[in-house]
Amino acid sequence: MHAPLILSHETALLYHRAARLAQARGRELRLGGAHASAPAHARAIARQLGLVTPLDVIGTSSRSKSLSVHAARGGIPSSQLAPIAADVLACSPQLALCQIAGSCGSTTLGLYAFEATGTFAIDKSAQAGFENDLAPLTSTSKILECLGQLEHGADSRWVRELRRLLGYLSDGAASPAEAKLALAIGSPRSMGGQGLPRPELNIDIPLGHKLAMLTDKQSVRPDLLWHEWGLALDYLGQIHADPRRMEQDVGRDNAISALGLHHIRVTKLQLQRPDLYRGLMDELRMRLGARQHMPTPKVVAKQESLRHLLFGTARDDGFGPIIF
Repeated sequence: MHAPLILSHETALLYHRAARLAQARGRELRLGGAHASAPAHARAIARQLGLVTPLDVIGTSSRSKSLSVHAARGGIPSSQLAPIAADVLACSPQLALCQIAGSCGSTTLGLYAFEATGTFAIDKSAQAGFENDLAPLTSTSKILECLGQLEHGADSRWVRELRRLLGYLSDGAASPAEAKLALAIGSPRSMGGQGLPRPELNIDIPLGHKLAMLTDKQSVRPDLLWHEWGLALDYLGQIHADPRRMEQDVGRDNAISALGLHHIRVTKLQLQRPDLYRGLMDELRMRLGARQHMPTPKVVAKQESLRHLLFGTARDDGFGPIIF
């Protein structure tokens, strides 16, 4: 009997993404049967999932170009493993996030975490580049619980990285743009963010009978919300250019304003042009009552680097070099 192959780290996250998309389309993601060796099994899984090898695994003594074998730092709680095929287990999304912390870079970790705790999944075959209205894979509370199971005796670097992530991560992102905006706004200045208060994402705000007459909805759901400061922000992606959607947006925007919220709308160009981006962040800083100060050249350079990494420039066809 072969020891089970355990998918871990980034490979586990990509498996959960693929399974999530398959489930949303009414399909079950099936992996083939066991193979004679771990490398052969890994190559078969890579083909079935459309991944490139080497696959991230733990719990095997095999050495092969098809495998990237990791030590099980902090141990592997049995509650964080799930069988996905004959002789194959996958680490939970929250465990995989713990595993990649400290090795993949703060921005990549943040983007994976926003996707896993959100209602979208990256799908490069989709017209928009992602699918939405999906069930979240995990939550900030589950990540924190998993961290608590692993933290004793664990390497301080990745624990520190995870705790920094949990300081700005919010559940409920519905698109890559929302995830990137929340990361840019809430992440610390030391990693190129603005260090501003963390927003809530896609929170339903019920409308009374009178305000519901402004729109065809019984509630509104801003992309980003700072309820304490009476501030809402929406990203206007390509879908908002549809004439029917524009009609809906007018009523929705009127309802949000009638709730007494200051409503900021953001376009792709505002995020891709450095001057407009700085103006947006200065406006948010003022509205959120954050201390106004002159950033050092080093901080400015980090913030511009993160902006370009997330959103690209107006000359780019896509929306930033990073798409997870």
